[in-house]
Amino acid sequence: MTDKNFIVGAILYPGYDLLDFNGPISFLGILKKYELDIKIITISQHGGNVESESQCSNLSNYSFDECPNFNVLLVPGGFGTRKEIDNSVLINFIDKWIPKVEYVLTVCTGSSLIAKTGHLDGKKATSNKRAFKWVTSHGLVSNPFVYL
Repeated sequence: MTDKNFIVGAILYPGYDLLDFNGPISFLGILKKYELDIKIITISQHGGNVESESQCSNLSNYSFDECPNFNVLLVPGGFGTRKEIDNSVLINFIDKWIPKVEYVLTVCTGSSLIAKTGHLDGKKATSNKRAFKWVTSHGLVSNPFVYL
């Protein structure tokens, strides 16, 4: 048991991978059975339903402009990262929140969105090996000590 409250801000964007989102959410939800105080909120650029790459949608509780504070950031991967990497609103939102949270969780190519902010410079990180050439071809690894 812990007295710590965890509020997970899970980001949704068009084309996110359903498993990259639902897998961690399912795991984090199970932790409630162990009396950990975990609340999960979903956040997207505009709020409302956001379609995954498999054409299933999840409901975003909040837009970027209206989301409450959270202390854990979750960024899923998916083919949508290929387009969203150039979405300055999304990248700026991630960039703004990383210094404010205690933990940053990412799955697969979600790490490319975090790398785009520069917050991975000098840190070790992982990504999908099949996406490595794409990630590095977009100049996202600006520091030789970032390993994706």
